Amino acid sequence: MPNPADIAKVRAFISRELDTISEYVAMAEAAEDPVVKELFIHVAREEKEHVAEGMRLLHALDPDQASVESAHAEALLGGAAGSSLGPLATPVSSAASTPASAPPDGPGKGTFTVGNLRRGA
Repeated sequence: MPNPADIAKVRAFISRELDTISEYVAMAEAAEDPVVKELFIHVAREEKEHVAEGMRLLHALDPDQASVESAHAEALLGGAAGSSLGPLATPVSSAASTPASAPPDGPGKGTFTVGNLRRGA
């Protein structure tokens, strides 16, 4: 049986990552410089990957978590991808794979990566 303290730590990790995503999204929306905006969009996406990793681990440690989430998602979305819930009905994978437009004169000439930051581009 998994240690309840470890499960609590994973939940705290997920919570912090979600808060961080919200902060980065707000910073991106407030940014005037397109390169700065793209930086915050990029790191918000990375944080979303961390949330997904944390959720996978949480589901492995607490199988009840996965079953409860599945039931709630089914109730919320009604099992219909084209429901009237708009973005809630859009699979996360399609939203996450949609690239943000990078400024044409920005790092990587249209592709923003951490490597661009390291090179000082």
